[in-house]
Amino acid sequence: LYPERVPTMTDRVALTVANLASCSRLSGVDFSLREGEVLGVGGLQGHGQRELFQALFGATKASGAIELWGRPAAIGNPRQALTGKDGIALVPEDRRGQGLLLTKSVRENLTLSVIKRFTENGLLSRQKEAALVKEMVDFLRIKAGTPEQLAGTLSGGNQQKVIFGKMLLTQARVLLLYDPTRGVDVGTKGEIFQLMRDLAAKGYAILFHSSDMPELVHVADRVLVMRNGRIAATLEGEHISEEEILRAAMLETRAA
Repeated sequence: LYPERVPTMTDRVALTVANLASCSRLSGVDFSLREGEVLGVGGLQGHGQRELFQALFGATKASGAIELWGRPAAIGNPRQALTGKDGIALVPEDRRGQGLLLTKSVRENLTLSVIKRFTENGLLSRQKEAALVKEMVDFLRIKAGTPEQLAGTLSGGNQQKVIFGKMLLTQARVLLLYDPTRGVDVGTKGEIFQLMRDLAAKGYAILFHSSDMPELVHVADRVLVMRNGRIAATLEGEHISEEEILRAAMLETRAA
């Protein structure tokens, strides 16, 4: 199920968060995410994980400072987050309600948010669109009869793959994955974990929350443990364990 965790992170910082706060939950959140890293976010549910991802993607208002690849970033809404290779893309918590247009085709779901990539002089190039859709369907092994199959008729695992395809087509290199394997079959879980490690090896920077603690233990390079809207501990190496995550989440913090 879990791929070999080969270190791929570099010294280059992809995302820096300083004193991030929101009226809903977050308070003084500080951390950095490096190129080639899978950084886990754990802790007991309801302690700010959801709000952190929403704030970073511009879905909720927050104060504090965010830098992307060493440059200050003003992310006031999701459109500002999706700014090409220097942007942030999200796999949301609710794939059916937030990630997909269920009554639209696989093709439309993959390309609607990046339609400018296939447009020249105001004209849509169906050939370019079809080529990129085929490339993404093949790469992610999306099981659909044709690219015109409605997304709502796919299995949960294949719906999640379509969302990953949407995310990758934005060309953003900082990826926010919120519980990406929730509600999918074991086989697809393994594919998603392998994809995460492969993307990290290509230089993507991945922030990864899972409500399933063993996933964090086996997939993440480091784990941030959240408690009461703050980072209670940062775990690395041999300290990444279910026991350490629970200890930090239950007030007995220790720094890695």
